[in-house]
Amino acid sequence: MSRGTAPSPYCALGSKLLAVRECHRALSDLADSGLISPLLSERLALADVAAGVQRLADGETVGRVVYDTAVYA
Repeated sequence: MSRGTAPSPYCALGSKLLAVRECHRALSDLADSGLISPLLSERLALADVAAGVQRLADGETVGRVVYDTAVYA
């Protein structure tokens, strides 16, 4: 190999990033079409952010916790 043509350690990373981008695009297409939707564990009022974050930290949730300004405690 001549000088300056050594494989970059970022080549593999670049291909992984491309794969992630392609997966994200495919999942976004499925979500946009309504074939899949995110799993929501709970919807909380904005005033309950601290309690929701604590439940996330404690591993007590499955899926996403959504904080909604339209939900009142």
